Amino acid sequence: MAPEGMYGVAFAGVDGTGQGVLVVNNGLAYGYDVGGGKYDGSYTPSKSPGHIDLRLRVTVPPGTSLVQGVPPQPMEYSFDITCTLKARADTFIQVPTPVAPTPVQAHIQFLRDIPN
Repeated sequence: MAPEGMYGVAFAGVDGTGQGVLVVNNGLAYGYDVGGGKYDGSYTPSKSPGHIDLRLRVTVPPGTSLVQGVPPQPMEYSFDITCTLKARADTFIQVPTPVAPTPVQAHIQFLRDIPN
C-alpha cells in the first residue's frame, strides 16, 4: 500500500495540545502545525509491512512554546525526530524528542490522497 497522501496530526504533551498536517510524497515528508512549527524530512518503507519510517527536522519559530513544556526561545531552533507510522491509516504513537524528557503523544490520521 503506497503511503503517499496528507495526514492530520494531533499531539499532546505535559503542557498542552496541538494540531498539524503532514504530507508524504515521493520519499519526502513535510508539514506544519498551528503553533508555527515546520516539519521537513523524508520517509522510507519500514521493516514492518504497511508502515513507513519518518525522519523529520522540526523547526520552531522564536517565541513559540512546545507542548513538551519547553518555554518560548528568543531565536528559531530545530531538532530531529524519528518515528514509524501506519501507511494510510490511524496511528497512535509516542514520539521522543531531544528537547524534553517526556515523549509527545501523537495521533496521526490519513486524510486524503494527493491530487493528480
